[in-house]
Amino acid sequence: MIYRPHPDCVACEFGDGLAVLDIRTNLYFTLDEVGTAVWSCLSNGVSIDHIAAKVTEEFDTTPAECAPDIEVLLAQMLERRLVEVDALSLIHISEPTRLLSIS
Repeated sequence: MIYRPHPDCVACEFGDGLAVLDIRTNLYFTLDEVGTAVWSCLSNGVSIDHIAAKVTEEFDTTPAECAPDIEVLLAQMLERRLVEVDALSLIHISEPTRLLSIS
């Protein structure tokens, strides 16, 4: 899946991280340094694998170690409508199948 920030959310620096404001609800959420790294990857729409690769460049971790935590964070952000999933990433194109007719 491809994740991107929800268009109704804006972010700004806040301490060592970010504050993300949902302008529909006027609620804000704070992100720590790792959450900030995740958020900074989202602007062009990215997969969890891409985010995990970027996080490993900034922090002492491996993709296998950080991917599950990134999945949890993105699920929480999705639940709060801070991010959205690119609809095109949900479409799976498979090989055409031949229908057989038995008479």
